[in-house]
Amino acid sequence: MHHPLPRDTVAIAINSEWRRSQQQLHLHIDCLAKNVADALADSAPSLDETWRAMTVALNGRKYLARRLSSADLADAEPLKLLAEGVDGARSHMDDYSLAAVGATFDGKPGFILLADRLSPEGGGHAEDLQDHDCAIVQSAP
Repeated sequence: MHHPLPRDTVAIAINSEWRRSQQQLHLHIDCLAKNVADALADSAPSLDETWRAMTVALNGRKYLARRLSSADLADAEPLKLLAEGVDGARSHMDDYSLAAVGATFDGKPGFILLADRLSPEGGGHAEDLQDHDCAIVQSAP
């Protein structure tokens, strides 16, 4: 049976240019990994509209995160927010991955934006935050 997914179980991800399998910009829309969802639920109350390094790693990477007040992203420009809000991002956008995860802040719909920059240690692959098997939904009551 098909049913709507809770907003905090879904993520839209864009990988950095260097981590794209198809060598073109495309969106990955999929379920969020359960461990990532749990970490974001714990961190969400401390987020505001400024990009900050998270204090916990998500799948081994310390992402930059910020809150976004938007019901459906139609009135937002996440890539522009990254370019304008993170020092050096504008001139190196191809190194960054970006994810938008549905969230609720003070009873209103929003998103948590997550950004990670490619480095010699890895990163630049926001799709790693997703679970293509959608275990988060299968384990829900």
